Amino acid sequence: AALTGLNRHTEAEAAFAEAVSLSPEDADAKGAWAEARQKAAMADLDSHVLNFARHKQTGATLVKAGSYNEAATEYAAALETMQALLDQLPSTDASPIREKVRQCKLEMERELEDARSRSASRDAHSIPSDAADVSS
Repeated sequence: AALTGLNRHTEAEAAFAEAVSLSPEDADAKGAWAEARQKAAMADLDSHVLNFARHKQTGATLVKAGSYNEAATEYAAALETMQALLDQLPSTDASPIREKVRQCKLEMERELEDARSRSASRDAHSIPSDAADVSS
C-alpha cells in the first residue's frame, strides 16, 4: 500500500502479486493487486499519451519553421508511441479510448505524410549548392 501511495504502481503490483501467491485466499490482497495493476496500466498509458503529445507538438513547431525532415522524424516517433499505446489496450476493447487513439494515429499519419511531402517538394525545388557556386 505504501508503494501505491508513492505512485510506484509497478512495484506495488509486483508486491501484491507476491502476496497473493503466498496467500491465494486473501481477498484483500487480491483486491489490492487488481487495483495496483489498474493504476500501473493507467500510469503507463499516461506516459504514452505525454510522449505522443510532446512529439506531436515538437513536430508541429518544426513544420512551422520549415524543418520538414525533422518534423517527419518527430511525427514518426509520435506514431510509434501511439502504436505502443494501441498495442497495450485490449484488442477486444471497443471503448471510446481505443477509438480516440485510433483517430489520433490516423491524424498523425496524415501529418507525417504532409511533412514528408513538403520536404520532398522543397528538395525538388531547391538549387543544388554546387550549381549555385558557379564563378564568372
